[in-house]
Amino acid sequence: MKKNRMSWAQRRLQQLREAKKIVAYHEAGHAVAARLLGVTITETQVHLKRSEPSIHVQTRSAGDAARGTPEFRKGLEADIQVALAGGIAQQCYSPQSYTGDEVEDDTQNAAAAAVRHCLESGNGESGTAFRFGGTIPPEAADLLHRMHEPTVGLIKENWDKVERVAAAFLKHGKLTQAEIDATMTDNSQQLGCWPFSTSQARPTPDS
Repeated sequence: MKKNRMSWAQRRLQQLREAKKIVAYHEAGHAVAARLLGVTITETQVHLKRSEPSIHVQTRSAGDAARGTPEFRKGLEADIQVALAGGIAQQCYSPQSYTGDEVEDDTQNAAAAAVRHCLESGNGESGTAFRFGGTIPPEAADLLHRMHEPTVGLIKENWDKVERVAAAFLKHGKLTQAEIDATMTDNSQQLGCWPFSTSQARPTPDS
């Protein structure tokens, strides 16, 4: 009986470690995409000691330029990519884990940014309907579809950065924007942020 209990405990510990890695990769995807696209990271909230570990990267909207300008719409497109990048990075690392509230929340955030983009482009009626619980307008759905492929490319091309930031989250927990930037540029000896072995990590989601 003792041997069986130890075996269960070891399996549980392994599952928890893997759950932490999945969370770290998900949020590293958000963080790396945000910095590559010029989006400010205002805060990271880390809870890795819980039975259900979580990390949350908070960003300041890239669509904060003057409304109605091309810069504003471009900022909204960056917001869409940042929202999508977490789930894409998670899928790269662990395809079977591509479910959960985090992915659903990201999809909602991306959809909201796409709808704002539609409103800025003059599609106010369908955008207002979405805000009050309606379905996403076709124009917004098309924008989400078009933004997905370049976001996959962004994560694939910068997979080394995603791995380093994920490792840094796991090792240090909460990171500042400056620490994320340093880790992405591999200027992280001072932080001791060295990637862990990730034989599962393969940036190959369907685009």
